[in-house]
Amino acid sequence: MTEPVTLLQELPPWRPTKNELREFSGIIELDIDEHGDVVAARMINAVHPVYDLELLTATRLWKYEPARRNGVAVKSSKRISVVLHPY
Repeated sequence: MTEPVTLLQELPPWRPTKNELREFSGIIELDIDEHGDVVAARMINAVHPVYDLELLTATRLWKYEPARRNGVAVKSSKRISVVLHPY
């Protein structure tokens, strides 16, 4: 089986406050259908209380070349690490 290939995966902008001068990180998991569309997304490890909702909303626009098994497009899951830097 081949993994899904990213075609469009734009993260929402990160606007840290003056009190957030450290790095934040987490993991989001996606369910991708046989057309390469994200049909579900969930936080495995939260990134930031405010950013998590923006990130989950952004996944609705993400697009992938679907995973393939024996050359046929199939549903799959993908985990993505997200790191927010304070600069």
